[in-house]
Amino acid sequence: MIDVSSLELHWRGYPVTLVSDGVAARLRASSHPAGGVLHGVLQEAVDTAESDEPSGWLFESHLAGFAHVGLPDAKVWIERFGGVRDLDIGKHEDGQWSVYLPSER
Repeated sequence: MIDVSSLELHWRGYPVTLVSDGVAARLRASSHPAGGVLHGVLQEAVDTAESDEPSGWLFESHLAGFAHVGLPDAKVWIERFGGVRDLDIGKHEDGQWSVYLPSER
């Protein structure tokens, strides 16, 4: 995992602090700033929770447009970690986000 907290990127009220090695490789290969690429990934993210599961913890999105540098488009997961969910009030306390390839889980 690579620390990206210096990008000062926040999503859904919490900082995005870590990306996996595979995501980092794609960010380095991009001709766009890493913060902008991640911002786009976060904007397109959808919650993966089924109707009987708690929502707001795991999201899916895609990193696309890297074929020119030999990297395939990739599904990514955005996961909340380090927080506590209060099921009684449906709120989260603290926490951070990580972005990674499902194969790197």
